[in-house]
Amino acid sequence: MLVPSPLARSREPLGRIAREGEWYDLLCPRYRLQKMAKPSQLKWRPPNEDSIIFTQTSCGLNFNGRQACAVESAARHHRHRSVIVYVTAPFIDMSHPLIKGRLWLINEEHQSAFMSDASRAEILRKYGGTYMDMDALTLRPLPDRTNYLGRIDNETITGAIISIVKGHPLSQILVKSLPEAFDPFQTESIGPSLVTSALRELCPGNLTSSTYSRRLSNASNDDEVSAYLEDTSPYFQTSEICSNLTIFPEKMFYPIGFHFNTGERYLLFKRGRGYGQKFLRTSKAYSLHLYSSLTWMEEAMSGGDSIMEEAMMRNCPSVYHYIKGTDGRL
Repeated sequence: MLVPSPLARSREPLGRIAREGEWYDLLCPRYRLQKMAKPSQLKWRPPNEDSIIFTQTSCGLNFNGRQACAVESAARHHRHRSVIVYVTAPFIDMSHPLIKGRLWLINEEHQSAFMSDASRAEILRKYGGTYMDMDALTLRPLPDRTNYLGRIDNETITGAIISIVKGHPLSQILVKSLPEAFDPFQTESIGPSLVTSALRELCPGNLTSSTYSRRLSNASNDDEVSAYLEDTSPYFQTSEICSNLTIFPEKMFYPIGFHFNTGERYLLFKRGRGYGQKFLRTSKAYSLHLYSSLTWMEEAMSGGDSIMEEAMMRNCPSVYHYIKGTDGRL
């Protein structure tokens, strides 16, 4: 584990705090029985406020198509910025076609969303930068500013995409609140729930519920879906301001909702209805979140016209064409 900051403690009796750039064999225990003929030796280089940061916390030895597309799309739209990926594995398969030829920075953290949330808070506190979830595809260059994040629904603000300067008060509150806020039975306890409560602490009385409330009532009705996808009014909602933070309206980073009772998120994968072109023709969103923790069983095939396929084809063509040349499953 290449530790970017004192996030992890060893299992030594004294609980010595890991030093920056020090390797620890703590997590992903199944790898302890594996041997690699030629492990990759990468040097530590800390991020900075101009870096785009991802964390892959599944202990995988390579990336799936969605993850690889998230990285490629961010890099293609930000050729002047470094893109750094921290992964929870003691080594990676550098021969894999989706990884080969790229310089990856390895950081082994906990195999869970909790460690992703915790490491994001500490990395941004110590170094600053722009963090993106590994299932968020970049559709166009991100805002040309720092200190922003976005709503994911009327009541919740999330850090799935967040840009912040080093030592910002928000990141200080997040890191300080982690131990008390952590609830192993609530997956969002140190994610969106903590981000929202931290912003309310930072700007008491300044944050209100979003006024955007359009939801699909029937995701199988083509006319309703088309109207939903082509409605541009949400993109012109006024952003909220909290101290020097900009909180973008829901649709700017999460244009397709995740909501359980409407089925909106499944629009990402529907084929044969032209939804992909309709969405990309009118969307002004910076990114497209795929909600992989909820949609990991959903498949899309290259060569179709779903929203996910169209977005991948246009924004991560290298990954898309590699997948198209294999089994075609995105």
